[in-house]
Amino acid sequence: IGCESVIEASCPGYLTSRITLMVLDNYGIIETGLHEAIKVYPNPCRDKFFLSNSSHEKIGRLVIYSLTGNIVYDREMDDLSNREIDFSEHSPGIYFLRIFVGDQVITTKLIRE
Repeated sequence: IGCESVIEASCPGYLTSRITLMVLDNYGIIETGLHEAIKVYPNPCRDKFFLSNSSHEKIGRLVIYSLTGNIVYDREMDDLSNREIDFSEHSPGIYFLRIFVGDQVITTKLIRE
């Protein structure tokens, strides 16, 4: 947190491009205990999958992305823990789940057969 990186590209006769990246928070950094407490099964799934949570934190939001980065499912509730999710209207393929637990985000992969 608070790390910064600068990437600069230059070529004679052209403008110089500079990109500055800064890590502002720890989203995506997962504590091992929480990652082990959140389970998505069966994986691969057919029409439905189960979102299991054995931690004391509530799952407040679930966002599912396609491989192209499009949001195909976005649900926010008081607690999505231990729920069956109907995913039957989506095409077979690989999807990425972002599971919001308290102030942390867990990202995992789901395969729909």
